[in-house]
Amino acid sequence: MSQDKTATLTIRKLQASDAAAFLSVRLAGLKECPAAFGSSYAEEESHKVEDVAGRLPPTPDNSYFFLGAFTGEPRLAGIIAYQRNAKLKQRHGGSIYAAYVLPEYRRLGVGHALVSAAIEEVRSLSGMRFLQLWVGIENVQARAMYEKVGFKATGLLPAALCVDGKYYDEALMTLDLTAPR
Repeated sequence: MSQDKTATLTIRKLQASDAAAFLSVRLAGLKECPAAFGSSYAEEESHKVEDVAGRLPPTPDNSYFFLGAFTGEPRLAGIIAYQRNAKLKQRHGGSIYAAYVLPEYRRLGVGHALVSAAIEEVRSLSGMRFLQLWVGIENVQARAMYEKVGFKATGLLPAALCVDGKYYDEALMTLDLTAPR
């Protein structure tokens, strides 16, 4: 793949009309990288496009949204989700999750663009102080990309996931939204 594939990359919030493309990318991620997600392919393969369409649109206050990276073809090349903490005493924080980029679009800046766009969207929300995410210890490339945009490892959960009898540790990474950029 060449940089030309991402020359006209567009990052935007996903809507109900993106459900089929989203589901395709989501299932590809669950199948290819089972140790990267808390959910499994078996749990989500039977999801219907109509059901996914109901979950995709952002909430009116943007406390929950999915972003998609679209190439000029147009094709959905990657996804990422955000959810603000629901409890009143925790509303100053939120989580990024479900990040995945199709293999043919990796190392072209798509993941970085998605994470950066999510961070900027969250920075625009009132009262936000931090973002968190969990990433597999073995996923060196993803951890390095998150560090590049400012996340720092702040914790470790041993045996966070069990896939086919093998346990995987995950690192908690946190971005201080109040720190100078």
